[in-house]
Amino acid sequence: MSLRAVIPGPPQPQQRARIVRRGSHPAMIDPPASKLWKAHAEGYMIEAMRARAGSVGPRACLQGPVAVEILAVFPLPKSLHRKTAQRGRAWHTTNRGDLDNIVKAVLDAMTRVWILDDRQVAQLFATKLVGAQEEAPRVEVVMRRLPPGRIVETPRGM
Repeated sequence: MSLRAVIPGPPQPQQRARIVRRGSHPAMIDPPASKLWKAHAEGYMIEAMRARAGSVGPRACLQGPVAVEILAVFPLPKSLHRKTAQRGRAWHTTNRGDLDNIVKAVLDAMTRVWILDDRQVAQLFATKLVGAQEEAPRVEVVMRRLPPGRIVETPRGM
């Protein structure tokens, strides 16, 4: 079984948790931007789960090892737009959005929707890039169940 979701809009990396005071005790809270993006992503993942499995919730979650592929497409900055020769895709290596933080946000959104816990992810492929000139920013997520048992060969020749 595999699931696929496309989350429109620019990718939002998971930000550091904030410490706030709740009475006399400190508490950790998820920053609003991260919390909002994860809720947005969960909606698209719930739609994909309903379309594929017919139901959602902890009982519908996949169990066992899974593989996840993530493609994060950032918008092309306006300063790089060209009128004649349009720019194509490029690797995203600027200062905003570490790939590991994007992965954390996606896996957090998947938890309790597609999988019970992100510990189930046994294989992960992630790519971060700047889209072509007219390409819409988005995050694409594909998850598939891995066969149980021993691994005979590691993926991609590693």
